[in-house]
Order: sequence, then C-alpha cells, then structure tokens
Amino acid sequence: MEIILDHRSSLEFWRIIRPYEATRKLLAHRCEPPRLRDSTQNRKPTIADIEKVEHLGLSLCSRPLHLMVSSDSARARRRDFTCSVFSKNIPRSSFVKAEKGLYVMSPELCFVLEAQKRPLANLIELGFELCGTYRMPLSSKECSASSQPSLTSILKLQNFVERSRGLNGVEKARRALPHIIPASDSPKETHLAMFSCMPGRLGGYGFPQAKLNSTVFISEKARGRGVGHTCRCDLYWPEVKLDVEYDSTLHHADGEKQAKDSARRTALAYEGILVISVTSTQLHTRQEMDKVAQAMAKRMGRRLRPKAADWRTKQIQLRTQLLANNNLCW
Repeated sequence: MEIILDHRSSLEFWRIIRPYEATRKLLAHRCEPPRLRDSTQNRKPTIADIEKVEHLGLSLCSRPLHLMVSSDSARARRRDFTCSVFSKNIPRSSFVKAEKGLYVMSPELCFVLEAQKRPLANLIELGFELCGTYRMPLSSKECSASSQPSLTSILKLQNFVERSRGLNGVEKARRALPHIIPASDSPKETHLAMFSCMPGRLGGYGFPQAKLNSTVFISEKARGRGVGHTCRCDLYWPEVKLDVEYDSTLHHADGEKQAKDSARRTALAYEGILVISVTSTQLHTRQEMDKVAQAMAKRMGRRLRPKAADWRTKQIQLRTQLLANNNLCW
C-alpha cells in the first residue's frame, strides 16, 4: 500500500538533513499517488505498511505520523499514526515520490496547508525557512542546520497559491507571500529580517526589504587578512550601503575570529558600508532592538515612526510569536 504523509509529517520529512544532491533529486520527482483521487480505495494503512518504508527517513519523524488517505472509510488511528482525508481542491502534481511506496507533500503544499493552523507571522517564518538555506530542528534536543539547499522559491510559492483556489489556508498564504525574503541562512537571521522589514501594522519596524546573504565585492585596496574578493552580508540595503549582521558569538569569539571580523568590517567601511552587529541578547530584548532600529533609520535617512496606532502591541505580539522557541543553538 502507498504511504502518503500529511503536511505535518511531510514538513518534518523535508527538515531531515540530506546531501545536497539527494534533496535536489527528491524535489525533481513531482507527481501524484496514482490512487489518491479514487475514493473507492478504502484499505486502511497498517503498521506493517509504515515499517516497509521506515528506512526512508520516517524513523526521524515524530509520532504519531500524520498520513493522508483517499476516503473516510480508509481512515485509521493507531498509536503510531493518524489519518486525514484527501481534499479534491489540492492541485495535481502537488506530491513528491520519495521512493516506491512513500509519497510526501511538496514544500509548496505544506506551506498552504500549514496556513490553516499557524498565525500569519509564523507562516511567514515558515516561508523564510522553505525559501532559505537552513532547516529547523526535528526535536528540542537538536540545533537548526545551515548551508542547506532551498526547498522552494517565492515564485514557486506564488504559482502554487494561484493554482490552489478553494483550498483551506490559501488566503492566509497569499497574505504571507509579500513578506517572505529568500536566502536566509538561520532562524535568527529570519527573525532579524522580519522585525526589520515587516510593516508596522504587523509589528515590524517597516524598513524596506533587505537582500539576505548578499555578496558585496571588495576592491583590491580594501582587502586584508581573511578578506578576499567578496564579503557576504546578512541583511543588506545596497541603496544606503547598510549591512546588519546577526552575531551570536560577538562577545565569545576567540582572538583569530575577532581579528578576521575586524578586517572584514574595515574592508566594508573602506567600501562605504556601515556594519551594525546584533547579538542574541539584543535580538531578544525589545528595548535594545529599538536602539538598533534607530541606528538603521538614521543611516537610511528616515524617521522611525510606524504608522499603526497599536504598533507597540503588535510588536510585542510579533516578538512573542517568533521568539517562543529559543532552543535553536544560534
């Protein structure tokens, strides 16, 4: 029998760390389980069915597994799994064949269906992850992983949302899309970008969208120890030459790293780029982030005055939603 993961377990499946090419190969296998739209397929999944595909990564997913079946009569509930019924509004080819016998929802479908239960801010946060280069941990005992291949793109999410009219969650997904910025390399970069760039009505400081992990070319005269032809900037506004960096190790770096960071900062300053570093303590303290935002606003030549009358309340709500899980090892 085919095992089809629902969006909750599919999202965990995509968060499993794999070699780069293995992830790319999986993403290329867009398809649909052959019998999914046939409501007469009423055989219920069993533990034995799951055991047959356990080696494909399901052992790393939390229990119970969330499965999808074609009809109410095929639903079953066991200690190890629970079932939900397929919606005919799901666009075709919204699944990925992991291997014979196992299908998972595409990252785009996971995004739309997660909109049914996530607050808007956390849905945007998920969009950053899916379009970024990191994976959230599968359990509280693990750390998030960086330098991973992106699972999707803004354009693919937009196209999928347009094909998903009538599907629960699609309207919230559509509202989330304009606030997602690609190429984030860590959860804390995501939070820093969201605090900085989301509009005041959603609790952000309302700055223009930054370019994440953007490459800046360094002239020969500006290069120094550990500084080559290019530098990568966490949040970069090229129009005003502003680089805002998240640095969780700012106060704990060894001498060699401090020397490299100093050379990098000097090289960027030579190119006229202002670097503002944000520590974990600053990111997690609203008053400290207000000071960072004031420095950013000064560089941009603008006043920091969000238009929303209830901005402070919205800001606290946004911070609460994003910083609830602090065990990310960043």
